[in-house]
Amino acid sequence: MMMLRRRALIALIVGSSVLFLHIIQAGAFDLTGAWKDENGTIYCMKQLGNKLFWSMDDRPRVHNVFYGLVTQSYIAGEWADLPGGQQNGSGTLTMRIESNDRFVKIDQSGEYLGSVWTRAGEAGCAARPAVSMPEPPPKPPDEMSGTWVIDGTDPYQRSQYLWEVIPREPGVWDIRSTLLYTSHPAHKSLECNTFTGMTLTVLASGQYEYRYEGVDANPANPGKYEGSVILTYDHKTGIISGQGEHRGTTITHWIKFDGKRGTDSRCE
Repeated sequence: MMMLRRRALIALIVGSSVLFLHIIQAGAFDLTGAWKDENGTIYCMKQLGNKLFWSMDDRPRVHNVFYGLVTQSYIAGEWADLPGGQQNGSGTLTMRIESNDRFVKIDQSGEYLGSVWTRAGEAGCAARPAVSMPEPPPKPPDEMSGTWVIDGTDPYQRSQYLWEVIPREPGVWDIRSTLLYTSHPAHKSLECNTFTGMTLTVLASGQYEYRYEGVDANPANPGKYEGSVILTYDHKTGIISGQGEHRGTTITHWIKFDGKRGTDSRCE
């Protein structure tokens, strides 16, 4: 029994000594600081006890991080490329520490480019100036939102409308159109009525497509109709104008619009 106790005590002492030796050996290195690999890429490292962290930022090519453990003269851990770089890999690395200023790769999974790391000047990991992001392109001026008085002409009538142009999303507007006047007898009863379902969509700078649809009250052309007009905004005069096509059930014809910003109180 006494012999067993002595053997157990010896094993405990030996085990404790080995563990202590490992801690001393791991603590013999301080890898914190700036390092570079054989390609000249800078790594910023932080060692906390036997834990080692690094960040390597070589964007736009790659940006990656590593976490591993220092055991005796070896480092073993995992690396991964972060979003924002052109590369997107991950894997493991095992490295042998040759001195406090150099370690080398001895095993890996994944294709890691670096193989030999040496100390670099501390300036390599100094605080970097904030990266200035490119300014977003300026938003084009909203030339359309607001109220417009629009004159419409086609082979059968002359009309005037009050458009309330309302932004829906970038480059698209909804239109509430009030019929102020029409020369067509079949449409006279619709004066001062407001209609929806019309849209305005930007095509290019100063150019828009107006689309509409509805049900015609004209007995000569009953049923659903639709139409589209390509409108151009003249920045100098402030006038919008263009021509398109009205497509009815039995009749299809051209239609022309001209207008400018304004209001009209005749239907109030």
